[in-house]
Amino acid sequence: MFSSSWSRASGAGACAVVVSIAVPFVTQAHATVVLPEMVVTATKVPQRASHVFADISVWTREDIDLSQAETVADLLAGDSGFEFGRNGGPGSMTSMFLRGAPSTNLVILVDGVRAPIDGIGSVIGLDIPVALIERVELVRGDQSALYGDAANGGVLQIFTRQSNQERNEATIGFGARGANKAIASLSGGEPRTRYVMAFGKERGAAFSAIKPASKPTANPDTDISTSEFVSLSLDVDKGALGQFGIGLRVVNATLDYDSGDSWDSPNDTHSLDSQTQRLDLSWKKKLTSSWTTEFVIASDQQEFRDIKNGMSALGAYSNGLRDASQNQFRWANTWTRDAYTTVLSGVEYERANYLADATQSGYDARRITAAGFLGLYQRFGDYQLQLNTRFDNVSVKDSGRNVDDKWSTSSNLAGLSRKLKDGTVVSARIAKGFRLPTVYDVNDAINNGNPRFTPEKQTSGEISVERDFEAVSGRLIYFSSKTPNAIVYKEMPAPIYGYQATQRIENTGYEARLSGEMGAADWQLAYTIQDPKNLDSGKQAARRAKQFGSFRLTAPLGTAKIGGVLRFSGGRKDSDFSDARMHGYSVLDLTYSKQVSKKLKISVKFENVFNREYELAKGYQVPMRGVMASATYSFD
Repeated sequence: MFSSSWSRASGAGACAVVVSIAVPFVTQAHATVVLPEMVVTATKVPQRASHVFADISVWTREDIDLSQAETVADLLAGDSGFEFGRNGGPGSMTSMFLRGAPSTNLVILVDGVRAPIDGIGSVIGLDIPVALIERVELVRGDQSALYGDAANGGVLQIFTRQSNQERNEATIGFGARGANKAIASLSGGEPRTRYVMAFGKERGAAFSAIKPASKPTANPDTDISTSEFVSLSLDVDKGALGQFGIGLRVVNATLDYDSGDSWDSPNDTHSLDSQTQRLDLSWKKKLTSSWTTEFVIASDQQEFRDIKNGMSALGAYSNGLRDASQNQFRWANTWTRDAYTTVLSGVEYERANYLADATQSGYDARRITAAGFLGLYQRFGDYQLQLNTRFDNVSVKDSGRNVDDKWSTSSNLAGLSRKLKDGTVVSARIAKGFRLPTVYDVNDAINNGNPRFTPEKQTSGEISVERDFEAVSGRLIYFSSKTPNAIVYKEMPAPIYGYQATQRIENTGYEARLSGEMGAADWQLAYTIQDPKNLDSGKQAARRAKQFGSFRLTAPLGTAKIGGVLRFSGGRKDSDFSDARMHGYSVLDLTYSKQVSKKLKISVKFENVFNREYELAKGYQVPMRGVMASATYSFD
């Protein structure tokens, strides 16, 4: 059955997740072994899926293989509450939206460690090749009380392939418009010393990202994305001394793109060269029968070079170089009194440096965050309770622009669920979260004479009803969020314009999910109705639809498996800078996979079967109908 369904307090909606979680995995920077039927993101500690009532979806490696998705965004597309915008095809700049929140209001974790952001708040966790991913958990709704800044939209956690997964295989694939990939992964070692290594190269389909008719100054040539990556991890269990882990990941990528700016010409060429790398170290030890402690240190480096006509794109308001580094430390403690009570506490420290070299709008800034958090998870009878609180102290400094801002803020979460006698589970949750001004926000205020920012504050709540029937599981959620001081672009009388923390935004809506079986086939329906809007301007939030969803189906075909996903979305406003709109769309993808022999598996994906033209960003094209075929050979 599809595991990208949901998990909550009862066995009701959790069943879909519990059935699908078939393998152990390692979280929290390579050191936490989580047994089957467990999820971790919703509470920050491993919990049985049946004991968690957050609105969470899960994708296992089997689901990822069945989907044959090229990116994380494509994997999640159409799931409840999840939308994305993209400037072209897979590999292009992508923005993710959860429950109608801005793309900056989302935290991405990789193996339990927060993915870095750049100076404008964009998450640099989307470059992870799908081939490196073992599992994905998506939690909707405000999680600031657990994860701090920007988690008020939700949290996406990516678990990379781990050393306790025996997998020695090589994959090669070819697709339409020159797309191809070659990937290998190796794992092994002794029972107490395990390693995993993966490396590969991918090339996206070649096509022109921009519609020439919509942007006449854009170059109509084909645009290509390429990436090379390597990932290594080592886990050592020293018994009484604890568990030690080390991980390294490096991704180098090049993206051809079209600008279409009014000052460009159709002969101009643009490309973005990027390098991202992470090194993490961890130690975990069970100090007593009920107390477990863990230390994690992680260092991220990222560099982006924008090239125009073979030279740096440096200008007054364009960057030739964007560089960032982020160092994190976390100490977490879990106290489990019994099967009914778990207490979590810890501290986090993060130091990030950001550089953008535009001569007028650039910055060279530092941001430091220190935080403490506390959580209680309690079961009593048919009730379950979750309480979380967190305090963050943050400073941003850019001596070159006379910026020295400091903020302190707290966030809280409270949730309660009850399982009724007929098996129905009813739950309610309220939360208070925040998003901090980014380095770009702060510098924009200086450049344009706008008032200095304060953290964005959000209050949210949700109520859900969940029920298992004989062949169908269903869940209905009502959610609401309000932000009285959102940081959004606001035009003011000249000469003042730019981003200001003065707008009121809100979203209310419903999420409905059903899953079940039809004979030997598994199916899942996800549908979201929402109304994300700016109350001051009265306008719909950019690139977010009022209605969207998906229908997924997988079925055996002899010894093979076939699948399909139909994604659909209503119309969307393109950006905060214009009232241009994008039409609604529906897209069908089909998949086929067959285990030809014990060692050889073939997979085929038919994308955009009906050759639909649609937009994820105004003026940008998406790939038309295409086919991708691959073969995987196992060396086990």
